[in-house]
Formats: sequence, C-alpha cells, structure tokens
Amino acid sequence: MELSVFIWIALALFGAAAIIAVSYFMFRPQPQADLSPYLAQIERQQAELAGRLASLAESQEVGRSQLASNLNSRLDEVTQNVTQNLTENSTKTLLTSISKARITIWRKAARKPSPQTLKSASTQRSRSTSRRSHCV
Repeated sequence: MELSVFIWIALALFGAAAIIAVSYFMFRPQPQADLSPYLAQIERQQAELAGRLASLAESQEVGRSQLASNLNSRLDEVTQNVTQNLTENSTKTLLTSISKARITIWRKAARKPSPQTLKSASTQRSRSTSRRSHCV
C-alpha cells in the first residue's frame, strides 16, 4: 500500500509541475520585437494605395462627365431628328387630308348637279318638250 501512495504523490507532484511549467510559458512576458521597419513599410504601402485610389476616383469622374456629355449631345440630336420627322409627317398628313377632302368634295359635286345646272337642265327639257309638241 505504501507504494501506491507514493505513486499517487509522485503523479500529483508531476502534474503540478507540468501545470506550473505550462502556465509560465503561456503567461510570461514576450520580448518586444522591433516592428518599426514593418510599420514603415505598411505606411508606405497605405500612402501608395491612397494615391492610387485618388487617381482612380479622378479618372472615373472624368469618364463619367465625358459619358454624360456624350449622352446629352446624342439625346439632343435624337430629339431634333424626332421633332423634324414629326413636323414633316404632320405636314404630309395635313396635305393628304386636305387633298382627300377636296377629292371627296369634287366627287360629290360631280354626282349632285348644282342649282344652276338644274335650272339649265329644266329649261332644256321644257324646250325639248315644246319642240316635240310642235312636231306632233
């Protein structure tokens, strides 16, 4: 029995030593490395990136303004063409409508005799009937 107690005590001491060693290595102060060269490199890269982003934003703004200008000029051209075509088409439509109306009036006038034509036709009829009565 004495041997088992001795083993348990040895194991407990060994476990305590292991816990103390692990906690010492985990919580000991780490030596500070010189990070200034790394920080200087990061600052240079950040400044370079900021410059690139600024030039990219400027070029995008120039491109956007050129695109807007081109679109506005093209839209003005299309508006002018549409207005001109609508004006021409409305003029042609009006002239066609007037011509059709005149043709319709002329056709109706040709079908219906005017009052003067009716008067002259009635006088011609009366003359022809009076000539017939003289002949009989």
